[in-house]
Amino acid sequence: MKKRTEKKIYNILLLDDDSEMNSQIDNLLSGLRVHILNFEIVPKIYRIDIKVDKVAENKWEISSETILSLNNLSHHKFDLILTDYQLTSSEGKKLLWSNESNTNNIFAENENILLTIKNLKSQYEKWLIDSNKSNLISESIFYTTPKVILRSLVHKNEIDILGPINPTRIQVTKSVFPNSDVWAYDTRQEIFSNDEYYDFYTSQKGRNFYRHIVSINYLRIVENEILKHYFLLSRKMIVRKSILNIASFAGFTAIIGIITQFVMSIGISMIQNQDLRGVLMLGLGFMFLILSSMFLSLFFELYSKSIINWVESKES
Repeated sequence: MKKRTEKKIYNILLLDDDSEMNSQIDNLLSGLRVHILNFEIVPKIYRIDIKVDKVAENKWEISSETILSLNNLSHHKFDLILTDYQLTSSEGKKLLWSNESNTNNIFAENENILLTIKNLKSQYEKWLIDSNKSNLISESIFYTTPKVILRSLVHKNEIDILGPINPTRIQVTKSVFPNSDVWAYDTRQEIFSNDEYYDFYTSQKGRNFYRHIVSINYLRIVENEILKHYFLLSRKMIVRKSILNIASFAGFTAIIGIITQFVMSIGISMIQNQDLRGVLMLGLGFMFLILSSMFLSLFFELYSKSIINWVESKES
């Protein structure tokens, strides 16, 4: 009989200041279906298009709209977060994505224009405290998400304000998500081979090319994360089932031994007292032992498979 496919939801949150990037990733991942054993895993995508506002001269902050969007998702438990590292305003994007971004002094003069996910977390926690909701801090996505994939691109500037991906940006991200397994997706290295093809990024349609390649790569990355997650889950399920089978086999063996010994000891005792019914009891004992052995031999195939599954699961 064919096993019924069980549908599972894999919750993913996108954090990015580029709404077009979020849209492309959302569209691709929403169509992803992953099958493992009798599971069909369907990604459910949530997204926050992060906005950065200029609140004073040379001062930028995460918008209040973004903070509210983050709070609206605070009750969700996500399996995976895909996050950008640097967050900036439309003015900052023009500086980053234009040919002027190769100069040395633009970001030195506008250092505060570049925010990071650390600013997102600190502003959100400040908002919770100001709203008398500080008890919700430990329940936020920053503490409850098991896996985070950090996407970051080090721009071609001699002055690197945000620091290298490894170790600086990874360490900052781990401090933002202290309970998460953080993995870095270095797009400058993975897509542009560092400086070899970086000119594509600064070309007329380079940003569109970048969004497309990142989205395609995310499709494979997320598929791999889902497979790993449910493979480990399925192995744990096999271990539980195997342990039950092994315990059952051991229990049956013990019960058979106890009953056989009890019946035959009665038979021997009766024979010693010159009671011929003891012979019948010995015969019953032998018959019970034979029938029980036949039952155990039929059960042994299931037992041996369970032993193999159990050992494989322990090694994995």
